[in-house]
Amino acid sequence: MNPAAKIKLLHSGDGFHTWTVEEVRQFEARHPAGSKARLMLHLALYTGLRLDSLAVLGRQICATAF
Repeated sequence: MNPAAKIKLLHSGDGFHTWTVEEVRQFEARHPAGSKARLMLHLALYTGLRLDSLAVLGRQICATAF
């Protein structure tokens, strides 16, 4: 017996789509190397961190975790 079977879902939307390679290239073309936007894109793509973890990522965490 599932105790959560009768609980209504809070929200059921379409969510966000995964960026295509072309969309990533467009973003990189718009934001030059060294910009904060490009840094965040590369951190999101290559670290596997969730958005909430990226939001608090800083030098103090990088120095001890990586």
